Amino acid sequence: MSSRKFKLSKYASLLFNTALLAGVFTLPAVMAQTGSREKDDLQNKMEIIKSEMEKPDSSPEWQNMYNRLIGRFSDCGPIGQFIKKIDSGDPLAPAAPSLCINGTLAVSDPDYNRVLASSGGTGIGTGAVGNCSLSGTATAANHDNYSFNLSGCAAFPTEVTATLCGPAGCQHLGNVDTMMTLYRNVPAGDPLTANGGLPAVFNPASPCTNARAAQDDLGTTAGTTNNPGGSTCNQAVGANCVAPCTSPSNAGGLSGFRRQLGNGRFTIVVAGFSNTTVGSYNLYLNAPAAGCIIALAPSAASASIGGRIRNAAGSGIRNAIITISGASLAEPRSVRSSSFGYYTFENLQAGETYTLSIGAKRFTFASSAQVVTLNDNVADADFISEQ
Repeated sequence: MSSRKFKLSKYASLLFNTALLAGVFTLPAVMAQTGSREKDDLQNKMEIIKSEMEKPDSSPEWQNMYNRLIGRFSDCGPIGQFIKKIDSGDPLAPAAPSLCINGTLAVSDPDYNRVLASSGGTGIGTGAVGNCSLSGTATAANHDNYSFNLSGCAAFPTEVTATLCGPAGCQHLGNVDTMMTLYRNVPAGDPLTANGGLPAVFNPASPCTNARAAQDDLGTTAGTTNNPGGSTCNQAVGANCVAPCTSPSNAGGLSGFRRQLGNGRFTIVVAGFSNTTVGSYNLYLNAPAAGCIIALAPSAASASIGGRIRNAAGSGIRNAIITISGASLAEPRSVRSSSFGYYTFENLQAGETYTLSIGAKRFTFASSAQVVTLNDNVADADFISEQ
């Protein structure tokens, strides 16, 4: 009986504090009267709510309180003011030591059951390898995912920072309460520091597969590594933590981490903490070591296969029928070669294996089929006739 009273008392206290924040004060007024200690206290109260939301038996009231509070968690008023369309231009940004990617979490984005964050180790589950688990409340969190290649560094592994609280030119666009997860798959060795990396490693239907590092909130206090909900830093080594996002000082809901990475392919997922989280952000990727290059890779649905159909003399064959089939296609697709013999299949799934077959009147081919594993765009899947 006494334990039940204690539990009710604890919850009553949390409900009172939350109601005080969400129903009475507006954050701009509070910020005008408080110093950094009070601002950190507000962040900690937010983390308490988030911790309660993550529990399997969480009450819907925690979600309601979260929604009310996050709407006031900005110096600029309701979070809806941050929702705006950003024209990001060509999604395949040029190679550079760092990238700034404009993104928006919107209700129209794909959703998934996101992973849980921890406040230590890998940042996933309890921090132990293979201990990933899924959120019991963020079961339909909107997300964006970006694949990138890391290359050229003088030595590997090398330090790479990924943060939504970037420097001048890539500043945050508002306090969008996010969760960031890094995915990678390599044939052997440490998943983060080995060289290589396969494309299409993030599967929203199985979010724990290939999940290697995660981070919830940067927080507002430097050096705080174990706040409730995995706030501030999930790194095993505190010295590798990304600095808190202090401008404005209430932008602690943004995510970021720093890791030692090998060369090759990675995928980073930016997701909302809650099913209702929306808003715009800047994702800053930086590899500062000499010679490093970070370049966005084709998205999972933007890779292509093409080639040319030629006769024995090297001239193009027109109107040849090329058919493609694969596990990611609901049914085979066919195209005809152009007047110069060229063909292309667009919007294919990177990382998948496809079979191409050829048919043409009056022509026979020594090999009428090809198997292509699509790790990147393919432009030389040619067929040459015997006559």
